[in-house]
Amino acid sequence: MKRIYGGIFDGLYPKLPTLCAELKRPMNFCPRGARVYCVTKPDPDLNFVEVLGHTRLNRIVRFDVPWDALRYPEIHKVRAVIAERCWRGTKDETAAALEMMKEKLGTVSSDVDPFAPDVEV
Repeated sequence: MKRIYGGIFDGLYPKLPTLCAELKRPMNFCPRGARVYCVTKPDPDLNFVEVLGHTRLNRIVRFDVPWDALRYPEIHKVRAVIAERCWRGTKDETAAALEMMKEKLGTVSSDVDPFAPDVEV
């Protein structure tokens, strides 16, 4: 993806709220635990989410990620250079998309390690 200098939002705002998640496993040159940014509005009916992610060479790449490769969805304030290429809605739309992502990832992912000892709280 070509780097854009002096975009519309970059000149007006330093940071913008964007839907982000963390990669559960390494994918497409992006290491495990890397933050990815949702490019399109997440759709629970699709099997993949289109995201932007930083490679190990610190380049921003656009790729598709399956739902089970994501964890910890949140809304973060991201630099406007990155956020202007991502999906952003109104405050209510973004909150609804975040809740949908949390529900979808709660049903898809299992962070339980089968070899972990049982812990009683």
